[in-house]
Amino acid sequence: MYNISLHHKVQSKPHIISRKEKNCYLLVNRENGIVLVLNDLGMEIWNCLSDKVTIEDVVKKFAEKYNAELEVVSEEILNFIKKLLENGFLNCYSQ
Repeated sequence: MYNISLHHKVQSKPHIISRKEKNCYLLVNRENGIVLVLNDLGMEIWNCLSDKVTIEDVVKKFAEKYNAELEVVSEEILNFIKKLLENGFLNCYSQ
């Protein structure tokens, strides 16, 4: 389990393939063969991670865009990013 905070920076790994299907998106990790199925929001978050970015910046962007509380958005995005990290889809850097 990853112990990350809003101040960590994350970035998608270059060997990940993303593909749009009819009702979802697939992320394929070519290193370990893991496939994740994402909805539109998950893919929108994923697209924000192509450049090295702080988790806090992503949280603020989505809280503002969807007019949602920072705590709720923070918890959801942190959980999503932890899942991506645990499955080898992201690099994580301390601030």
